[in-house]
Amino acid sequence: MRRSGIFDVNNPMACSRWAAEALLARSRDPPARLLGNEEMILDRAPGQGPLSMPLKIGPLARDLEKDLRAAWDALRRAGDPVLEGRHLCVGLAASVVASTEATQAGFLLFDPQIYYDLNRFPGRTMRTSSAIAAHQLAHPLQVWTGDPVLDVTSPQGEGHARRTELQADCAGAALVAALAPEIGNAELWKVSRPGLRAAFAGLGDLVIFDRDHHGLAQERSLVAEHGIRLIEKLGRPGRQKGLLAAWLLAECRGLIDRMDARYGVPWPATADLP
Repeated sequence: MRRSGIFDVNNPMACSRWAAEALLARSRDPPARLLGNEEMILDRAPGQGPLSMPLKIGPLARDLEKDLRAAWDALRRAGDPVLEGRHLCVGLAASVVASTEATQAGFLLFDPQIYYDLNRFPGRTMRTSSAIAAHQLAHPLQVWTGDPVLDVTSPQGEGHARRTELQADCAGAALVAALAPEIGNAELWKVSRPGLRAAFAGLGDLVIFDRDHHGLAQERSLVAEHGIRLIEKLGRPGRQKGLLAAWLLAECRGLIDRMDARYGVPWPATADLP
């Protein structure tokens, strides 16, 4: 059986660095560059004081793997069969435009510039960066479960990525909330909770007629809120027995369908959850 879990893309026993570089060469123009753990990275939007300090790739990669492994283990503890025999290779890659890459071949690649940008979010909390990692983990889960959201068009005839990305926002927010120990402390959770919504709202875009449109800030914030509520209903953090990928994705997809039916596309600024 294949090894199951989260692995460093630079680990030759579990991952193929050559395959990752080949994927980056095909998906980016100019190609993104896979970064080694000993390299340093500089902020491409400097002038932010301590927030722009150089970062070493190794510790950043380990923190990223830790976040992803925690979410993976939450699903595994719940007995999720979709993880059986599957693994993901995680790494950092620098490109002209800061982005992330989640592929069907089992790679999750992050531009470290994203972390600089996240640090400048006005509403950031200690869970904000974890939210982006969990969002990307949701993409292979969509593929492995064969979720209907991956159909080329939605019932409304959309041909872009909006529904796929909103579902990943919702599932990502749920996974982070499931792992947050402070969810059981009302005062701490009140401080940490808004950071999840802020992470996704800050990634909203306005190119609603583009095939790569990921959702308006309002839409991404609302689906993140729905994901958080799903976990709050399940109970004790980190021990949700019902936390299965197929269930989570179905709940998120159902919310998107209901909101689209109620408000149309895109959702107006006055939209609210049912």
